[in-house]
Amino acid sequence: MSNVDSDAVTGAVMADGPDANEVVHHYKRYYHLLIKYRRDTLTTADSAEVATLANMCPYVDGTVVYKARGLYNRIYPIRTFSDLGCEDSDPETPESRKSNTSGSDVATEQGYMLYPNPSDGNIMLQQKVPDNNPVRAEVYNATGASVYKGVFQFSGGLTSFTMHNKIPGVYVLHLTDSNANEFILKFTIE
Repeated sequence: MSNVDSDAVTGAVMADGPDANEVVHHYKRYYHLLIKYRRDTLTTADSAEVATLANMCPYVDGTVVYKARGLYNRIYPIRTFSDLGCEDSDPETPESRKSNTSGSDVATEQGYMLYPNPSDGNIMLQQKVPDNNPVRAEVYNATGASVYKGVFQFSGGLTSFTMHNKIPGVYVLHLTDSNANEFILKFTIE
């Protein structure tokens, strides 16, 4: 520990080490995003930043990761995050902070982003890891009724689709990739 100090009010011991600045940076990012969320000015890029924070390792990157997961679950349907193995990563190497999965395990690295959200029914879908295999899709309305079924073919990690006969409201997009991995995204049509 390069700097050890105690808080005058609480007496809590605070240690400033090489990772402390990075953890503080994560907290600043989180609170900046939280303010934008509360002001209803969160952009698609901001949502992706929330997802990035939520997917970090709380043992290495700080307990702010749990806060980011809570915010993520307010933006998107509830998703569970796995911390298995992240506590074993070596905090001294930046590569271990980024991911604890092998590059060949595309299924655990895959993710999807939907925009714009809210939309007019014309929607773009972007893959985190470009994959040209078809992806089954089904959209459910707020009552749980299936209102769209199809197969998406991505090109360069992107595809688009249009919700015809759209009714304003909240919808859930359920995706199943060629490896039987399932992804759920929530979106709104205005």
